[in-house]
Amino acid sequence: MINEVSFMSLTTDFWSVSAGGDQFLSLTGHCVFKDFKQQAIVLNIKPFKERHTAPNITSMIETMVEFYIPPHKIHSIVHDNAANMTLGIEATKYDSLSCFIHTSQLALQECIFNQRVVNDIIAKCKNLHSHFSKSYLATDRLGQIQKDLGHTQLVLLNDSATRWDSTYLMVERAIKLKEDLLLYLSRYESECDVNFHSYEWGLMEKISSLLQIFYLMTKHMSERYANSGDIIPHVMIAKDYVTDELTRSRLTGLNTTLTSLKESFDTAFSKYLNDMNCIIATYLDPRHKDLFDNEDYGSIRSTANIELALIEKYLKYAKEKDNREKETEVADQAAANEDDPDDAPEVEADNDFGGFKHKKVDVLEWYHARLYADKANPAVPQRDSSQPSSASETHNLTRLTIQAEINYYRSIKAIKVES
Repeated sequence: MINEVSFMSLTTDFWSVSAGGDQFLSLTGHCVFKDFKQQAIVLNIKPFKERHTAPNITSMIETMVEFYIPPHKIHSIVHDNAANMTLGIEATKYDSLSCFIHTSQLALQECIFNQRVVNDIIAKCKNLHSHFSKSYLATDRLGQIQKDLGHTQLVLLNDSATRWDSTYLMVERAIKLKEDLLLYLSRYESECDVNFHSYEWGLMEKISSLLQIFYLMTKHMSERYANSGDIIPHVMIAKDYVTDELTRSRLTGLNTTLTSLKESFDTAFSKYLNDMNCIIATYLDPRHKDLFDNEDYGSIRSTANIELALIEKYLKYAKEKDNREKETEVADQAAANEDDPDDAPEVEADNDFGGFKHKKVDVLEWYHARLYADKANPAVPQRDSSQPSSASETHNLTRLTIQAEINYYRSIKAIKVES
């Protein structure tokens, strides 16, 4: 199965068994086959009995990866933001990217959930859930109130320490049941020690409004077909939302939280805006073509620079692929001549790249020109194959081919997504 894909991205994480406390390191491959079917493959799960230091993580990752996947097929490794994991992955020879959802969770924890005013609201919601979960009578009374008011019978939700979005859902449900809860608390005040003041209900609604956009981001990025090309648009949308709320002052009482969130976009999320793999993935997605017309991106993300980075990445891959093929050819020839070494052909000590090495032509451009030699492209002048090619002809052919492909991509209209 792995032989059928050209590239594969990997995700890795630590897992623990609650019963015995054993630690495991997992490695999952994510790829797209030629028929455009996406597949996730659990490649390995190994016990991790060593200390979780960066060098130990590096050693384990490289051992697990090279056993299953040829290194040249690995596009990137996605990991969490733990310092040891980040350093361990960065010490490998592969590109890496920190998990966007985990980055968002850390930013929300620091900027929102650690704020005292927000933490007090969340604590009250938890205590209210605990009151009903421990008493069947209280739950029955709330259900009767909902029935009398003609409301849908719903229960309060609790949050989970490992999933921040559960906190949003808990707050949202409390707001949805506001009228039912106010009536219950007025009737049975002596039996419940939790009570919300009017300003706290207003603050709760503002917290829910602020968390909603991050909840939708997390939900989308958790879907099967989410990819790195979706990260930058989400970051820009969230940044614009927070900036807009600070300007309009609609979420009064949360100014400190909003300011802290805005700063996080210049720190925690800036790594995605400067990651060339994310930039290229976003640029190649027709839904986001127009995004790079935004002046906020700066010259480093100009269309010309993105296209140049894409070309360089492609040419590098073509060169590496050709080198591997030559190495395989030499190895096969050597194996074939083991029985009769006298007949073995002499191997040139230095490859002159078909006579182009000592001429004023970029070797990478020569690879790209050779790659397109048999490709029928009406936009590119075709050379008569019966005539010998010169260095300048190859140079011009390469530039025309690249420019033709760029022009074709630019001609594709951006996909307009209806809201």
